[in-house]
Amino acid sequence: MRNIPKINGRRGILQLLFSVVYLVLGISFFVLPGSASRADALHWLTQFLPLQPFACLWIAAALVGFVSAFLCRPDDWRGFAALTLAPAAWGCLFLIGVVLFGAPLLGVITTTVYWLLAAIVMVASDMQGPKDRDNRPVVL
Repeated sequence: MRNIPKINGRRGILQLLFSVVYLVLGISFFVLPGSASRADALHWLTQFLPLQPFACLWIAAALVGFVSAFLCRPDDWRGFAALTLAPAAWGCLFLIGVVLFGAPLLGVITTTVYWLLAAIVMVASDMQGPKDRDNRPVVL
């Protein structure tokens, strides 16, 4: 029983929660038809490549985040980086569609939501809590 990995406190829980969300998002690109707004915003990209390789970014981030949820600070940084990178990159893809290729402004809302997801993870990556498994003192 001593070799069972332990989640790294609330930091790890956050990584697990976001990993599940990202995994569902990534898989959705393979099993569900795309929305009209996504097709409009990413038409510039899908002319050259299908979206599935880009969907794999969500899945890869989810897997890295899941593994990192069981690592102590500072070793969990890869999970936070991956969980920040995926929505930040997708936000950029939507913004490019709106700004450079005239996609509807709904793409800006999608960009904002994705960038806010990235910001939440980035802020949480530096949070400390009394139950986190590390020895850093809490500075107020």
